[in-house]
Amino acid sequence: MTAYVPGIAETDLKKIILALQQLAAGRSNAVGSVTLATGTSTTVVADRNCSAGSTPILTATTAAAAAELGNGTIYV
Repeated sequence: MTAYVPGIAETDLKKIILALQQLAAGRSNAVGSVTLATGTSTTVVADRNCSAGSTPILTATTAAAAAELGNGTIYV
């Protein structure tokens, strides 16, 4: 879910409150995508929205990826 992000110089209190309400409701802009390389055992994701405390949610976009998820052979 995408959240409204006010600019650093935002002075409209309603926009700032909207952003806070959306974050409290679980919305954020911490989204992205990564393609796992075939034949490798690890993939490092470097993104400012991704850190050691992040919880990635993997979604298969191909039949092969769906099989890997179904087999339980992907670990985070």
